[in-house]
Amino acid sequence: MSVLAVQAVTFNEDTRTRASSHTAAETAIIQGVVALGQEARRVLQATINVLTSNDASEARRLWHEDDVVDVRYHMVRHDIMCLLSAVHAIPALEQDGLVLQRVTYWLWIAHNFERVGDHCTNICERIVYFLEGQSRIT
Repeated sequence: MSVLAVQAVTFNEDTRTRASSHTAAETAIIQGVVALGQEARRVLQATINVLTSNDASEARRLWHEDDVVDVRYHMVRHDIMCLLSAVHAIPALEQDGLVLQRVTYWLWIAHNFERVGDHCTNICERIVYFLEGQSRIT
């Protein structure tokens, strides 16, 4: 077996060991990010539908659903901060030096999904303005 093949096998074994050592906390974070992304996609699709249907009342209803996206984001952020707390961070870093990099990426991904919800809110506000001339949704 070549040196590269041995290194590849060792890398794969190390990766599996690292992946299994944080499965509970990291899996919960990943599931939260996926749920947040699905919610952001649902709101975005509904926003596109409102735009094509010119429905001001649906735009108002959808505007209020941004809270669902915000709550999911705060749940993911809370899970990430718990993982990074001093009690968990040091053992995690000792077992896997890349955990901070992954968690940072998950936080940025979650933040961007949350921004999708915010942008949809802005679009719904503008739809109501275009259709009714009101600058604020009530």
